[in-house]
Amino acid sequence: MIPKINWAVKSHKGLLREENEDSYLCEPELGLFLVVDGMGGHEAGEVAASIACQSIKEYMIKTGNSPKKMPVSFKKDFPFEWNRLLGALSYANGKIIKYAEQKKYLSGMGTTVVACLFNNKKVSYAHVGDSRLYLFKEEKLKPLTEDHSWVQEQIKLGYLSKEEAQHHPLKNVVTRALGGASKISVDIADLSIEKGDRFLLCTDGLNTVVSEDLIEEILKRERNLEICTDRLVEETLKRGAPDNVTVMLLEVVF
Repeated sequence: MIPKINWAVKSHKGLLREENEDSYLCEPELGLFLVVDGMGGHEAGEVAASIACQSIKEYMIKTGNSPKKMPVSFKKDFPFEWNRLLGALSYANGKIIKYAEQKKYLSGMGTTVVACLFNNKKVSYAHVGDSRLYLFKEEKLKPLTEDHSWVQEQIKLGYLSKEEAQHHPLKNVVTRALGGASKISVDIADLSIEKGDRFLLCTDGLNTVVSEDLIEEILKRERNLEICTDRLVEETLKRGAPDNVTVMLLEVVF
């Protein structure tokens, strides 16, 4: 059974970018929600983001609940939802690479992705790159993903603090992306859900300029999802919005 999920999303090109290379997908009937951040410069990032969204949706619809319909290797030691997400991201990765090979001017394009798949009383989530997923529960904001980025690696090694990483000139350099290689490394996990749980999916255009403390404060003050997404984007714009920004909020209703 797919639980009922209320959702709201807002995307903005920011104040310095000419185009919006972010994209997103909301398919409540499938229990599927995702945010992507395309890369590769003029047109290429937008194309990669669009292919990722279309391909992941296509894979989920075509394979349904049957392992036999999955065109990629089924891992018996993984939960079924993990297999669906891993298969969908691998499928999208292949589509992006193939399209870039056909259209040489798009060579090097890629995209981050953070995806949620809800089923029964659980959410499975996967990510590649630096788009993030947070859980907001009991008035606290908790990060569920760890960026695949150069600055995050430096933080883990103890060479940079979180504050230094926030303003580092290489803060946008990702170490993993769909379209980057024929084989991708995906972080995947799952979580039990309860009524009222809220999830925030966002591209780095939000969290590189708006602190987690302020994000948490906005979520505390406002229950309406659409108003929350508006305010989060507004805070990004107040701070110069140097990048595209996409904010998606989900609430478990059951």
